[in-house]
Amino acid sequence: MEKIKKLWRNEYFKTAISILLVILLFLIFWYGSIAYFNTESPYLVVSSGSMRPTLEVGDLIIVKRIDPSQLNYGFSDGDIIVFKNPNDPKELIVHRLVSVTLKNGIYEFKTHGDANPPKTMEEFNVTFYIGKVIARVQYVGHISLFTHTAEGSYFFIFVIICVIVIFIFLPSDEKTKEQNSNEKQEEKEFLSKVLNFNFIVFLVLNILILGFLIFSLWGAFSFWQPGAEEGFQHVKIRGMYADLQYHKNSVNVKNALLYQGLFTYKIDCVMVDGSIRIGVPTFSWAQFSILLLVLVNVWVITKFLLSKRRLSYKAEQ
Repeated sequence: MEKIKKLWRNEYFKTAISILLVILLFLIFWYGSIAYFNTESPYLVVSSGSMRPTLEVGDLIIVKRIDPSQLNYGFSDGDIIVFKNPNDPKELIVHRLVSVTLKNGIYEFKTHGDANPPKTMEEFNVTFYIGKVIARVQYVGHISLFTHTAEGSYFFIFVIICVIVIFIFLPSDEKTKEQNSNEKQEEKEFLSKVLNFNFIVFLVLNILILGFLIFSLWGAFSFWQPGAEEGFQHVKIRGMYADLQYHKNSVNVKNALLYQGLFTYKIDCVMVDGSIRIGVPTFSWAQFSILLLVLVNVWVITKFLLSKRRLSYKAEQ
C-alpha cells in the first residue's frame, strides 16, 4: 500500500495517467459519436468552396445517417448530404440533394453544389451515401485542416511536447501548499486586491471574451489556409451578422433570412427565382461567449467574496 501511495505521488506517473485518461475520454467520445450518429464519419471539415455561402472552408460539420426515404430533396430546399466520390471512394463530397429515385430496390441520388454551375451534378447510388449534415461549427475546422499539412503536423507535435513538459515541471500540490504557507497573508483592503495580479488576469480574460463576442457578431478575418483544396486556400471567417451580409451578397440571392435558436442560428436565402435555399443550423459563438462571460464573472466574484469573508473571520479571531 505504501508503494502505491509513493507511486501516486510521483509527478511522472501522474502525468502519464492524465495523458491516458485524455486518450480514453477521446476514444469514448469518438466511438460514442459513431454509434449515436450511425455513421463512420460523424465529424468532417469542409475543405472546398463548392457549397458557398451555405458552407465555408474550415467549417466543422456534424453528420448523421438518415434513412434515404426520409431525406428531403430539391435544388434549393434539399438536404445537404455527405457521400463518397463515385470516381474516388476515398474522397468525400458535401453537396445538396437534388433528387432521390428508387430503381430496382436501390436508391439513386443526384446532388449539386450551391456554388457550382446549375448543370453540374453528381449521380450515384445509396452505397456511396454517408449521411446528412445536421449542423455546422465555424472556425474550429481550420485547426484540423492546418494539422493535415506538413507544417501543421510539426507544429502540433511541438505543442504536445510543450504541454507534456509543462505538466512534468509543474510544482506538486505539496510544494504549492508549502509555498502558500510561506507567503504573506492577503492584504485586507479592497484597493490592494483590485491591483493584484489576479485582478489583472480577470480583466484581461474579460477583454478577450468581449473581443471574441464582438468578432462572433460583426467580425471578419481573411487568411491563407494551406490545408484547403487548391483554389480555395484564401479563406475568410465571419461573425454572424457578417455571415448574413455575405449570404445577401451572394450570386442569385435576393435576400437572406436569419433565424436564431438556443446556441444556434440559421441563414436561409431567398433566391431570385422566388425559391428558398435552406441553410444549416450553425453553432452560435456569440451566445456561447455571453454564457462564458457570465460564468467567469460569477466564479471570480464568488471566489472574491468567499476570500473576503475568510479574511474578516480571521480578523475577528
